[in-house]
Amino acid sequence: MDTAIVTSASFAGDLEQTLAALADLLERDGQCDARTLDRARRVATESGQRLDLVLMQLGLVTERGLAQAYANLLGMRIATPDRYPVDEPLLPERLTTRFLRNARAMPVAIEHEQLIVATADPLDPFLPAAIAAATGRPVVLEVAVPIEIEADRKSTRLNSSHIT
Repeated sequence: MDTAIVTSASFAGDLEQTLAALADLLERDGQCDARTLDRARRVATESGQRLDLVLMQLGLVTERGLAQAYANLLGMRIATPDRYPVDEPLLPERLTTRFLRNARAMPVAIEHEQLIVATADPLDPFLPAAIAAATGRPVVLEVAVPIEIEADRKSTRLNSSHIT
């Protein structure tokens, strides 16, 4: 599957419609059932949070299952662990560790002058715009499994003398 060039305009359409399609996909693929989705919708409405984030926070879908659903819905590639930087993070002078940790994102490559960024939240319209502004490069998103980003971040930090 090809990577998708993503800008903040990509999701400016109807987030609710995107989340509804994601829920349908999760149910169709057996990641959760209608009752689970109803419960998550109630919590999302009561808390003002996005449905997908509630599903993850409550442990109603697996990280990998949600990542696969994002990838299928959005036509994005899933970043595999071998994609992550081994020794040093990319562009650490432009993208702070704190920002990337809070954004649940990791730059994984520069290809054809575009910065490839693995993210656990491909529906966040702020992320690609912020990274593009900070780096001066167009951003291409890939979907990441959150635990794999965190494992890589720890591994990179242990292997690099530049990160504290």
